Amino acid sequence: MNLSQLAQLAHVSVSTVSKAFSASSDIAPETRQYIFDIAKEHGCFEKYYKEKYDRPIIAVICPEIRSTYYTAFLDVLEQRIRDWGAALLLFTTNFDRQQEMDILHYCRCFAKVSGIICIGGYAPTHATDEIPVVKIGATNHKTDHADHIQISNKGIYDAILHLKENGHKKIAFIGEKLTISKQEHFVKAMNRQKLPVMEEYLITSDYRFEQAGEDCMQKLLSLSKRPTAIVAAYDYIAFGAINHIRRNGFCVPEDFSIIGMDNISPSDYQGIRLTSVKVDFLQVCNRAFDLLQERLKHPHPQTHVQEVFETVLIKRDSVTTLHT
Repeated sequence: MNLSQLAQLAHVSVSTVSKAFSASSDIAPETRQYIFDIAKEHGCFEKYYKEKYDRPIIAVICPEIRSTYYTAFLDVLEQRIRDWGAALLLFTTNFDRQQEMDILHYCRCFAKVSGIICIGGYAPTHATDEIPVVKIGATNHKTDHADHIQISNKGIYDAILHLKENGHKKIAFIGEKLTISKQEHFVKAMNRQKLPVMEEYLITSDYRFEQAGEDCMQKLLSLSKRPTAIVAAYDYIAFGAINHIRRNGFCVPEDFSIIGMDNISPSDYQGIRLTSVKVDFLQVCNRAFDLLQERLKHPHPQTHVQEVFETVLIKRDSVTTLHT
């Protein structure tokens, strides 16, 4: 049933029916309820009734929820959103740029969210966007219409310096296909410290998490000249490498020093206190949410914020000093 047919049944104009369903103050409560009763009787009430949600809705877009790295961001953001009295609408992209663009379009045009926080965003946000967007750890698009909270790779450079200061020169990097950018920074850090970059020490697995670490470590152990130290793209890869090292009769750090990234909660892994690069999730997320609140109060700023939060190397027991 269309609005014209409903108006005929109620003996009112189409405009009156439309105003009733849009909660217009031009319609008396009794008239609105009369129209609603007829619509319910003829089974079309839900088709036209669009009640407004009484709380702000904040969309959070992230690549996945499998990784502890991303759930650490979500834990902080969820708490801030709830404390503010808003509702969280969560989307995942599976690291797909087109999927992210589709979600941004859906949030703007259909979900009618109040604001968007995009973690690890790949897609640009166009200047015509009306809904404020804050990106965390996002790629910097020159024409982007969003605030950026970027996370530095300083911790990777500190990790290489730490290994060098402990006498390591043969250093490997183990990662997977989604961590190529970290490998690039590893190479830059090695060059900065004038350390040799060995092609056979740059291992990219087709797997993820611990399985990637197992896979990469298997390849390193097959080499005739093995590294003395290993930098893993994230902690779970480091854990998988440690498992493989132990199963093959070697020890950490006596035989292989190892450094992870993200400093996730199980940093004391099977008796090994893992040296790791720390991201301050609380500080990053609080700043991102504060920025979003500012944009909701004062939209259309002349310039957008671009801030960089440093990562820090947390030194523990998984690196040993080589005595030569």
